[in-house]
Amino acid sequence: MKRLLRILLIIIAAFYLASCNADPKGLVSSSDVDKRFEDSLSLAKKDDLKIAIDEDFSFIVIADTHVYHGDASKLAALKERIDQDIAGGSKDEFVVACGDISQSGAAEDFRAFRDVFAKEPALPVYTAIGNHDLYFDGWSNYKEILGKSCYTFKAGPVRFVCFDSANGTLGRKQKNWLEGVLKAKTEPLCVVFTHFELFSPEVTTIQQYTDIEEAYYLVDLFRKTGVNYVLMGHSHDYYDKEVGGTRYVNIPDFVGSQNYFRFFVENGTIGYERKSL
Repeated sequence: MKRLLRILLIIIAAFYLASCNADPKGLVSSSDVDKRFEDSLSLAKKDDLKIAIDEDFSFIVIADTHVYHGDASKLAALKERIDQDIAGGSKDEFVVACGDISQSGAAEDFRAFRDVFAKEPALPVYTAIGNHDLYFDGWSNYKEILGKSCYTFKAGPVRFVCFDSANGTLGRKQKNWLEGVLKAKTEPLCVVFTHFELFSPEVTTIQQYTDIEEAYYLVDLFRKTGVNYVLMGHSHDYYDKEVGGTRYVNIPDFVGSQNYFRFFVENGTIGYERKSL
């Protein structure tokens, strides 16, 4: 009986480790959020996009691409679709990716992701770092290839802010930085994006932000500083929920759903549509 139980446990473990959300080293070891914040400060600044404050534009949002073994073929199909839409008159200016760019933090996967959008006509990409991106010392690869883990930039009337939630927590230094950036912004619109979702409408999920006090703090901070949208990923689910005047949109996994979102900035407002390849 004990031998049968051991075999069963081995089979379960094998299935678990083969799943897209499992990695034995990554689950127990990752870089420290405070150290990543310090590293991020030393990296090159993300440039503002040269879009007039009264100009309408759109941008694409994806999450959880989980590029593995350098295979970015689904992303290449997305880039082709975006190029066709731009040729047809869409005003897509850049792409936002809400973390888990890679499956296991491998350099070849970050490069494959980067190279898809660098292909002419090149499209700027702004990424958040996810928990999978930390696996196997992934931060070293991420910062070398994709750059900062927390940053801010401006596009037209919108202030964009990316913060690092890959450990499910902010850390003191990043918390102070985020609060300072949001309180100092002067743009009429603001979009925040990250990886971990702050909460979920489903009572059965265990995927949301791990520090509940910080989650409450963030929701209150976003309300007080007039954040319009918070874009997140991680759980591979979709939902749109308004809390305190801020809309929280959880973007489903691109690797499985092949869903992407086009956000429109028009006449001083932000809206979006959900698309599929």
